[in-house]
Amino acid sequence: MRVKAELIDTIDVANTLGEGVLWRCSYQSAWLTDIQECCLYRLSWAGGILRRFELPERLASFGFVAGDDSRFVCAFESGFIGSIKTVRPR
Repeated sequence: MRVKAELIDTIDVANTLGEGVLWRCSYQSAWLTDIQECCLYRLSWAGGILRRFELPERLASFGFVAGDDSRFVCAFESGFIGSIKTVRPR
């Protein structure tokens, strides 16, 4: 089976190494990491507002915690962190 994808928008973030784009339904936002620049981005879809979160080191991978919309599981350069708390977009 073939899936046909259609580009609906682009986001000008100028990542060095952008990875791991995830959609969080409860926030209606897309999240991604720029591994080399040590940051996490959140795009609030309805308003098109892009927020950049500076991180202390490179974030290789991340995921959402089931049942708790304010937390992530994160794989940083120095190791795995069970969860970090985030702020809900306005």
